[in-house]
Amino acid sequence: KESKCMLILFFILLLLIFAAEIVAAVLAFIFRARTEQVLSDVMNKTLQNDYAGPKAQDPTSAAWNYVQIIFGCCGTTGYEDWKTSNWVQNQGQGTRINFPNSCCVREKLSLDNMPKNETACYANPSDPMYMNSKGCFDKMKAEFQQKILIIAIVGIAIAAVMILGMVFSICMVRNMEEKEV
Repeated sequence: KESKCMLILFFILLLLIFAAEIVAAVLAFIFRARTEQVLSDVMNKTLQNDYAGPKAQDPTSAAWNYVQIIFGCCGTTGYEDWKTSNWVQNQGQGTRINFPNSCCVREKLSLDNMPKNETACYANPSDPMYMNSKGCFDKMKAEFQQKILIIAIVGIAIAAVMILGMVFSICMVRNMEEKEV
């Protein structure tokens, strides 16, 4: 048996969720430049202060290694970001390397795959054959911009389903009211 109260509550909840989604979308659009700046700052801060090395298992180091391998990038804006990082500065003078090997080009995109030619990568970091010299921020931003249409379509589809749910719940309430009369 239908419950008029529950249908109205369902409508109100869907309406609130729908309104929250609209507000979130508008705020994301309005503050997108600020969001980009905050993301860039956070990436740079974690790179400079929290990265512990290519073999470290902490979440920050693992995330940086993962992102650099998967996106084929190095640092926030480029491989030079690493030169001032705590990780590079804390290495011994004789063994200092200026960026992790996750910046080096791989034969295939795999976290357990070694760089194509690690020696050539460190010897000539501007050679795109062996080194991913572009920054991760721009690569991630480009990837997001490529996927934004899919995200928008999914969002619109979800909104359409929510609107249908609200319309049907109101139709059912009205139908119940007509039966009561």
